[in-house]
Amino acid sequence: RTQKTAHEEHHSEGEAEHEHERDFYGEAFSWYSMVYCFIQLVRIVYQTQRSAVLDQWITTTIFCHVFVWIAQVDCPGGIITRALRAVGLRVVLVLSFLSYFLSLVSDIGFDVALVVHILLAVQVGYEAHCARGSARSRAVFVKALVCCAGFVVLKVADLPLRDYWTPNCVSGHFLSKICDVGQIFYAAELVYVLNGSKLREE
Repeated sequence: RTQKTAHEEHHSEGEAEHEHERDFYGEAFSWYSMVYCFIQLVRIVYQTQRSAVLDQWITTTIFCHVFVWIAQVDCPGGIITRALRAVGLRVVLVLSFLSYFLSLVSDIGFDVALVVHILLAVQVGYEAHCARGSARSRAVFVKALVCCAGFVVLKVADLPLRDYWTPNCVSGHFLSKICDVGQIFYAAELVYVLNGSKLREE
């Protein structure tokens, strides 16, 4: 009986530590999102190189926090989620930060890093939905995916949009901010819905 109680206490402590770490990544995602909004405002208003560099760096950081946060959801996950957990989520954060320096190695270094971050966020979100999802999480995931696709398309079509389809004062980058808001909202809602599914199962 004493051994069982000790085991239960150890399990309870492990769950509490896991929840604390998950909350930490969620709060970090929220803070980065608020800083991101401020940086976007500065970039749109002043159009400086420094704000553009900060924009690029924090974009990859936010995508990293999306898949790290989702990877903390208490579910088996798929092969990518399990690989991230095996490496260690804090190590993944460090690797994400270092990936930005690919832009110093190649002209497409940042693009490569961003694409990898986006694909990881989409895959980890999909794996979490498959493991513990519902009709509601599927709807939220699809909305997040649509916003993500809009973000990518508007970024890539930045110059054509400005030259042919929109006023000179409106760029694809500017329009992509609408999709950014959607991405941030639905990423947070997806974690909320998945955690809600866990509580209902319990």
